Amino acid sequence: MSKNKHAFPWGVYIGDLIDEDETLPVCLPSETGGFCVLFDDDSEAVSNNFIENVTLKLFEVIPASELCVDIFDFSHRKRFMHLASLQTEKLYHIALGANEATSTFNDLEKIALHRHHNLLSFKAPTLSQYNQHSPVVEKYHI
Repeated sequence: MSKNKHAFPWGVYIGDLIDEDETLPVCLPSETGGFCVLFDDDSEAVSNNFIENVTLKLFEVIPASELCVDIFDFSHRKRFMHLASLQTEKLYHIALGANEATSTFNDLEKIALHRHHNLLSFKAPTLSQYNQHSPVVEKYHI
């Protein structure tokens, strides 16, 4: 088994900075465990598109069977059209109301507690490191 076969990428490619003759790839670092997108009402559509594209980029570098997208959204319209198509494959879950959100959050908390107390160790302090050496790969939740 390749050492990095089930590793989470060190960064997520989001595009290029172009300055006349040079092109520089831009990546969001993933070593800190995540990122936050802050936006106002005027940039909501652009922000949603950015979030969806970053998530879809992860499906390019991580096997789909190792990813699960969890969405908490109480709006009356579908924000992530492309990601929502993954629902039939059970790779996308959306909590649409307070009760479902509480239940989903509790489930994710149980997964996190189980991983931190039963799976992660001094030798494998992150899920990425655990997945590289374990015969049973844990899903990455986005």
